[in-house]
Amino acid sequence: MNPPEFVGEYVPSVAREWIQRMSGILDSMECTELEKVTFATRFLRGAACNWWEGVRAYMTASQMEMTWANFRRLFIDHYIPESYRMSMERELIELKQGGKSVAEYTAKFNELVRYMADSEEAPTEAWKIKKYRYGLRADIAHDVSMLPVASLGELIQKSYHAESGLEAMRKERFEVNQKRRDAGKYKEQLKPRGSPSKGKQNFSQRSQQACSECGSIHNGECMKGKGVCFHCKQPGHYKNECPKLHGPGGSGGTTRSKGRVYSLDGEQARGNNALIIDVCQLGQSEVVVLFDCGATNSFISVECVMRLGLSSTSLLPPMTVAVATGGKVVSKRVCQNCPVSVAGKIYHVDLICLPLKDMDIVLGMDWLSANTVYIGCAEKNLYVPIDLNAESRALTALLQNTHQLIQYLGAENKCFSIMFTM
Repeated sequence: MNPPEFVGEYVPSVAREWIQRMSGILDSMECTELEKVTFATRFLRGAACNWWEGVRAYMTASQMEMTWANFRRLFIDHYIPESYRMSMERELIELKQGGKSVAEYTAKFNELVRYMADSEEAPTEAWKIKKYRYGLRADIAHDVSMLPVASLGELIQKSYHAESGLEAMRKERFEVNQKRRDAGKYKEQLKPRGSPSKGKQNFSQRSQQACSECGSIHNGECMKGKGVCFHCKQPGHYKNECPKLHGPGGSGGTTRSKGRVYSLDGEQARGNNALIIDVCQLGQSEVVVLFDCGATNSFISVECVMRLGLSSTSLLPPMTVAVATGGKVVSKRVCQNCPVSVAGKIYHVDLICLPLKDMDIVLGMDWLSANTVYIGCAEKNLYVPIDLNAESRALTALLQNTHQLIQYLGAENKCFSIMFTM
């Protein structure tokens, strides 16, 4: 058993470790609450003994019951100040995996979450799962986000598997690239070599040092293990899939569809007066919908897919979605034929999965144009046709007004230009 001793040093991490270990020992013992307190206080030394004498007198005078729960609370309040616990809670909320391995990220997560367990509002299992997934690196989070999990332990195991799979993929790609480089060097050796011109520097003879982390030759910081593209430093794809490197049309005969959306963040979208956000129905559930005439397609958040238990299929080819507020993300899944209710009418929409935040669905131009829905930006209203002839009547009225405007400008010898988007 080997119970630990505590000498009363004011180091919150040491105090937390002692009370945690002692709680574990007492949980395995069959004894009364008073016996638990008596047993634990036998291992207090030095200043901790002086503290206990004062606390015991206080508990007796105030007629506080001598229980392990009361002792634990008084101990934590004294040796682990509330300000320290709040700083640990803030660090947990801001915790991101970054360049750490899953094992290192998990260890830090478990260390910080213990301090929140001491507060009156201890985190639930669902909160821990959501926070752990939110802090994962983008490539690992993408792999585990579509998998259902029932506990934090299960999510951690799936994260380990995802990390292992991604590492194996990177290793395989590195070996393939290494073979290509070796083949290139061999071909270079077979080429006839002439003597360099007199008085000129032969720059081809200069060589760069290979990176000790990834084995490749590159400038600047090594991006290995950070879950970002080695070329553009953005998450969501690898270098051989980078749209900035290959340009339009892809590389090596591969194709990838392209899309556009205003923002992945609902808070940013709410700050744009040209966009409309409303609460609609998806099946029997309420969802937050963004109507975005700047989006090429309609999208659904990965979190919403998991929350509602929706089924998804592979998106072929995958879509590279450009975000107007910055960045790109690759989507590989789509939820087909989803029944979305807008203004009392049900529309069956194919929704492409994206890591949206603070919103569930984005209905873009594919839905707006297919259903002849108009957006009134000034009054922030949607105009949904109630019959099949609404589109032709709206277009007729528009053309009539345009004809009158042209006649007026022509009579006044005004210069003008007109642009239509159909």
